[in-house]
Amino acid sequence: NWLKKNYNFAETAKYLDELIVLNVRPSNSNKENFAEILKEISKDCFVPISAGGGISSIEDAKLLLKNGADKIVINSALHNNISLVTNLGKNFGSQCVVGSIDFIINGQKIEIYINNGTKLVSENINEYLTTIKSLPVGEVFINSISKDGTGTGLDLNLFKFIDINLNIPLIFSGGVGNWSHFYEGFKNKNIDAVSTANLFNFVSDGIKTSRKNLINNNINLPYFI
Repeated sequence: NWLKKNYNFAETAKYLDELIVLNVRPSNSNKENFAEILKEISKDCFVPISAGGGISSIEDAKLLLKNGADKIVINSALHNNISLVTNLGKNFGSQCVVGSIDFIINGQKIEIYINNGTKLVSENINEYLTTIKSLPVGEVFINSISKDGTGTGLDLNLFKFIDINLNIPLIFSGGVGNWSHFYEGFKNKNIDAVSTANLFNFVSDGIKTSRKNLINNNINLPYFI
């Protein structure tokens, strides 16, 4: 109801390339409800939608794909259910599977968490990425837990710790609060896309203004009227 009242998808989607919708409190009882919400969102949003949260079976993925998702986002399964990720790739193709990583920089360590950022599962980002490279994953969505929601800029220090060539398109998230943060991300050779969940950007004309400023500063993006 809040989205319907405050978020004009038909208008805002003109300035987005993709929309990512995540169920951050997934449970067996609310998966159907989330799918219904996703269906409502997709009615007025004419850009590709990636959706995820609590996907633990092929049936969970099918439910989201039948209700408006173009791609599915996998997080915890990258650690505890690799066979599921493999089967998702076989059923839907790797282009349909987005691997999600939530991280915190803790001193000289990169801590990787699953279960909505509540369970630490690795302190070796290169090993984790190497595993993902071996799976049918078409994109990687990396989110900084520390920066998420702050609007203070991307945690680009992560790349000081990565010494492998991922060779998979990378979406970076966590900390975008204005157009200059997008700019910093796009200027980084490791990043292919930048995501924001900052509500101020969505409710106002922040996305439209950001895209215009990026194009004016020679970032190669399509211009939507």
